[in-house]
Amino acid sequence: MSRCKSRYISFIAALLTVLFWVGCQDDPTHPPGELDVAELHLSANLAGTNVAALVVEVTAADIPEPLIFNIPIGEGGQASGVITVPAGSGRTIVVRAYDANAIETHRGEATVNVVAGANPPLTIVLYPLVGDLEIEVEIGELSVTVDPPSAALRVGGSIQLTATITSGAGSEVGGEVQWGSTQPLVATVDGDGLVTAVGIGEAEIVANFGNVRGSSTIRVLLGYHSSFDVGSEGWVAWDNLDEPVRWRNGNDCQGGMGGCISLSDGG
Repeated sequence: MSRCKSRYISFIAALLTVLFWVGCQDDPTHPPGELDVAELHLSANLAGTNVAALVVEVTAADIPEPLIFNIPIGEGGQASGVITVPAGSGRTIVVRAYDANAIETHRGEATVNVVAGANPPLTIVLYPLVGDLEIEVEIGELSVTVDPPSAALRVGGSIQLTATITSGAGSEVGGEVQWGSTQPLVATVDGDGLVTAVGIGEAEIVANFGNVRGSSTIRVLLGYHSSFDVGSEGWVAWDNLDEPVRWRNGNDCQGGMGGCISLSDGG
């Protein structure tokens, strides 16, 4: 191979390497074509209205075609759903309500800047096209709270958990969570949040709603704790015959044989 041809090949290889490196630097955080987006939860209480459909339209200078979302309306007139909006400035969100005859009854809008991830809560007022009944639509992050946040059971025992979904503005949002257990061999949970203790150990019972979750810590022991709070110093332990064996109250240990049982002793 001639020296000239060898230099040419080396030049081409170096050029390709530079082009490949530059191409990789164009977007160091996302694959080509992938955009930053935000998932915004929308909720509205439509009880007492004749609204049968809720439609959300999102437009912006850099969004070629309007984004359209239909928000489900559940029992009791509670509308709840998620809209996915590309991050950026000048996002105009228009919400329209329609009755069962497909006639528009309410409309409201707001223009906001949207960032990927968490966004501050937003309230859009839908003004009636006929009449004077306004509708407030809340858009923002949600949180899920499970009650009680912790509990202890003996094997075979059960407890009912409840989940509350709250909007970023602090109001309660209707919707059904999906339940799950991190340790189903310790504690199981059904679709209604009823937890059953099946083995010794600790499990986290999780209530999922969209991309948010809440949880409760369940500890299953051979004995039953009639009063238990993870991290507290006051609790009473019972054996399988429902007889009080020992308890802890502050730094004082009373009852039972062998002194106090700490929470880390496994019951």
